[in-house]
Amino acid sequence: MNPPTPGRTPIALHATDFFTQALDLPLDAAVVIGDTFYAAPAAASPLRLRIRFSPTIRQNVYSGLHLAVIHPDHGAIDSHHLTFADHGTFTARDERLHAEGHINLKPGTIRDGSAEGPPWAEGDFTGLQEALSQYVRMWFNTSIPPLTPLPARRIRVRGVTALPTPPADRTPRRPR
Repeated sequence: MNPPTPGRTPIALHATDFFTQALDLPLDAAVVIGDTFYAAPAAASPLRLRIRFSPTIRQNVYSGLHLAVIHPDHGAIDSHHLTFADHGTFTARDERLHAEGHINLKPGTIRDGSAEGPPWAEGDFTGLQEALSQYVRMWFNTSIPPLTPLPARRIRVRGVTALPTPPADRTPRRPR
C-alpha cells in the first residue's frame, strides 16, 4: 500500500458523499475506499466496477472520472475516462467564476483540499450520471459469460500444417 501523499486526505474530495449522494449510483454491493468507488453491479458476474477521480498533470486537480471494469483473474478488462467538461458538469460554475474574474482553475476541473466544502458542490451531474449508467448497463447487463480460463484437458493442440508455396516465377525481371 502506498503511503498517503502529504497534505492530501481522502476527505478533501468528500469522495463518499460524491459517489453516494452527488452521483447517486443505484448499485447495491458498493463501497468507497479512500477516493475510489468499488461495486459489484451484477451478483452472478465476477466483474467489478472501479471509479476514481481522474487526475490532471497538476497536483490535486481532477478532470473527471476514470472507470474500469475489473476481473479478479484477468485484471482490468476495460477502462474509460469521463470528463467533467464533456458532460457539462461544471459549466454553470465555470461561467460564474469567469464572469467574476476568477480564472485560477481550468474549466471542467475540480481541486481537492478546499476548506469551504466539497469541490464538486456546484456541479450538475445529469450528463455524467447518464454516461455512467450507459457504461454500467453495457458491461453488467449483458448475456456475455464471464471470462474464465479453459481447463487444460479441454485445450487441443493441433499439428502445424505447412501452407503450399507458390511456384517460383523464373521470368527475367527488368533491373531497377
